[in-house]
Amino acid sequence: MFKFLCTFVLFNIMFKFLCTFLLFNLLFTIGDSYKLGLLRFGFRMFTKYKGVTWPDTSKMKSKYEHFEIFDPTLKYPTYYKKNFHAYEGGNLNWIAAEECLPASYGVFASHSREKSGMESSDSIRTLFINEIKQKVCNQELNMVDFACGIGISTNYIHNNLKGEIVGIDLSPYFLNKACELHPNLKFIHGNVEKVDIPSKSQDIVFVSYLFHELPLIVSMNVVAEASRILKSGGILAILDMKPDIKASNFMMQFIFDQTEPYLDQYRKFYNLRNSIFKVNNLKSIKEITEIQKTVIIICVRE
Repeated sequence: MFKFLCTFVLFNIMFKFLCTFLLFNLLFTIGDSYKLGLLRFGFRMFTKYKGVTWPDTSKMKSKYEHFEIFDPTLKYPTYYKKNFHAYEGGNLNWIAAEECLPASYGVFASHSREKSGMESSDSIRTLFINEIKQKVCNQELNMVDFACGIGISTNYIHNNLKGEIVGIDLSPYFLNKACELHPNLKFIHGNVEKVDIPSKSQDIVFVSYLFHELPLIVSMNVVAEASRILKSGGILAILDMKPDIKASNFMMQFIFDQTEPYLDQYRKFYNLRNSIFKVNNLKSIKEITEIQKTVIIICVRE
């Protein structure tokens, strides 16, 4: 019996190694568009069993023939135009916008064996918002949601806190989808490294799942800009993945590593976070790391 178990474990390790080796070689011998398509296909297959439903994007392009919110003077940073999340051009891609919600649920589906992706997303975002509620005591607030994407986090904020909330994002495609999903909310096409918002005017700046997608210097710029627009005593609320996050299986880990190009930069940012906060007159007053694969950081502007 012991011999059989050893053989089985060894076979399993060799099988995983062989699959990874073959997939690695395949991805580096085919063109970028095929590579990205294969990675997206793999991600869909591994998330469907958790109940994630993916849209048929074959007839949706016409929805993006014009942008609801668009600043033609805005310049896209070089890092932002690179392929990531298995989409050509990253978030400057209409398919990425249409698939953002199921992709988000697909990631959250790996957080729990008992919960669906939607349930995991709801529970983590609710915990995040509740932490903020404890700090603001039912006040009327001026709030900004940095890198709001299709407005998932913006809508949570709007539904749970009193005051005005505006979402800002670099992708006009994502903002088109945000306007479709949340027509009652305000969104701005902009770069959160430099926003058109007066200094010391905001009570809370939210940053949800952004820093792991940024080079270190950009993350530092975002923190500095958040600090600039926060009032004294204002809150910088960060929700993101843990820097040492691991996927639920080796194939998902392979896909994750291939589609998140700035993870090493994020780890550097996380290790330096308190120094970066201090330089920008921010003090971390609470960190929650007990949640699987998630970190919450709450800072106060001094």
